[in-house]
Amino acid sequence: MTITIDNIPLALDNRGRTGPNIIGELAGTRGSIAQVAQYVRGPGVEIFDRLNLQNALHFTTQQLEADPAHATARMLGLVLTLPRVGNVKVTASAATVSARLFLRKAHLAIDKYWAIGATFFMSYTITGGKFEAFPPND
Repeated sequence: MTITIDNIPLALDNRGRTGPNIIGELAGTRGSIAQVAQYVRGPGVEIFDRLNLQNALHFTTQQLEADPAHATARMLGLVLTLPRVGNVKVTASAATVSARLFLRKAHLAIDKYWAIGATFFMSYTITGGKFEAFPPND
């Protein structure tokens, strides 16, 4: 699985090569916003589905560097330079199937980051609207 924001890799499908690999699970949540209107007189409510979809992806990556100093420097560099809002592309592929999804102007939160020796870890949450099948035009 590959996840990028504005073409900057957050996670790469490395198949054994170095780079930020997803560890653990990739978890997602999906919600929609519905408006609930109560009647002025009488029992019951009316539900209006506003078709506003929100998706969130949660994942942690690990990356091995040459030594502990490089790991810390690379980690802190990412904390300072990764965009907080951008276009996200998620690509997943297996032997016979592949999928590409896009989130336009999604928000990137770095939930936690830490280094152990020459390896650093970063936990992210990406929040956006509706997943699209085609890349944004902007």
